[in-house]
Amino acid sequence: MVKLIDHLLAARDRRNFRDLEHRPLVYILQGITPVPSAGLEWAHWFETHMDERQVGWTIVEENVSVSTVFLGVDFAHVGPPILFETMVLGGPLNGEIQRYPTWEAAERGHMDMVALVRSAILKRRPGASPPSASHPGPASPPEES
Repeated sequence: MVKLIDHLLAARDRRNFRDLEHRPLVYILQGITPVPSAGLEWAHWFETHMDERQVGWTIVEENVSVSTVFLGVDFAHVGPPILFETMVLGGPLNGEIQRYPTWEAAERGHMDMVALVRSAILKRRPGASPPSASHPGPASPPEES
């Protein structure tokens, strides 16, 4: 983790964005609120709070799911920190990503992405209704049996 932080700091320095000089790079969650963190505190929190980082996990159909997580690293160069990410795993929108500044926006974005994936599946197979299982809030991906 320390190497990751060093790499991110070096990349930020190479970009030479003066407005980023005092901008926090990494964050942890207090409840659902991101708070700036630093180095080893962030690394320890990130490794020990996996369940708390999961905003949503929805299985749309077999081999197709939508995952939304707290990243803990600011992906924005300007504006509010971008700290959450939704990703589609499998299906016609595989690899589609959206990012958000807040937990609440990530929850809304997660449900929007699930709707988009379901729509794309229905367009691919007209007349079919995909099964779904939704697990909002902090949760882990389902166990394989």
